[in-house]
Amino acid sequence: PDLSVPADGYEIDAAAIARARRALDALQVDDAAVAAWFGGFISAYRSAGIAAPPKPPTEASVRKAFASGGGLARHPFVRTAWTRHGDHALLFAGGVAYPMDMASARSLAAATTIDVSQFAELDADAQAAVIAMTLSGSYAVQRVPRGRRR
Repeated sequence: PDLSVPADGYEIDAAAIARARRALDALQVDDAAVAAWFGGFISAYRSAGIAAPPKPPTEASVRKAFASGGGLARHPFVRTAWTRHGDHALLFAGGVAYPMDMASARSLAAATTIDVSQFAELDADAQAAVIAMTLSGSYAVQRVPRGRRR
């Protein structure tokens, strides 16, 4: 009852970290460690299986999809969240932490799809994270049908 929704619903804000901190005080760990643990925990898929592509894509197929006007769609079972990490951020997807700038983390946490223009606006760390998340099954390559290519 003492929780309030943060301005960005995908951000693990200071209030959430403080609440987790109070619950974990006995462990005597710093806030950065609590934030990293909590982000991984809260974004992990909690079912018998994991989100995985039927046929793992390659980095080349991801870039080819972008080049032809296609994009990426986040797997419906993958949860995302982000937290501030010094001057940067950590994006959590499926229990894994990816370091990047705050604008990229905020954008990716909320994105259920990513097109080439969105990808181009991300910092280099976020672009590498998107590729890694796609190769691990967090995103699926969405190709444009033949008759609709740019």
